[in-house]
Parts: sequence; C-alpha cells; structure tokens
Amino acid sequence: MVDTQNKLSIVKQCRLLEIHRGGLYYKAKQESLENLKIMQLLDQQYFNTPFYG
Repeated sequence: MVDTQNKLSIVKQCRLLEIHRGGLYYKAKQESLENLKIMQLLDQQYFNTPFYG
C-alpha cells in the first residue's frame, strides 16, 4: 500500500488511497488477560443459553 521509499510523499500516497495518516502509524494493543477471561466466560454463557436475552 503505502511505500516509504516511493517518490510520492506519504501525505500524497494517503490522499490517493483515501486513508488517514494516523491509521498508517496505528499499532493495535493486545487484549489484557483479564479481558480475554471475561470474553471467554461470556462466550460460554452465550453458547450454553443462547435463548437468554
């Protein structure tokens, strides 16, 4: 997609691709262990009782 070695500036490349520069540098954080445990419990509850609200 965006090539830092290209003759076009990063700004121009992002504009042509219609993406924001902030998204180019964004690095997602990993979920915490606590959140993963909670999500696992929610999944278990949903699969055990899918008829609950």
